[in-house]
Amino acid sequence: MGWRDDALCARVGGDIFFPNDDLSTQYPQGAKSVCVVCPVRAQCLEFALENDIGFGVWGDMTPPERARLRKGAA
Repeated sequence: MGWRDDALCARVGGDIFFPNDDLSTQYPQGAKSVCVVCPVRAQCLEFALENDIGFGVWGDMTPPERARLRKGAA
């Protein structure tokens, strides 16, 4: 997973990408502001979708957004 070396989230710390409450649907806007300019956003999203990751912001998408994307692709 060499793309992770270029991920901006690794430079700012992961806390903003994962809410403290597992049931939370509120993600800090700061996470998305980092993702939107990340050079590996597409690879990150692909990883989350392929591995069915149901938590955190990955590739500029929250779990509910990724679920909607999966439903649209089905």
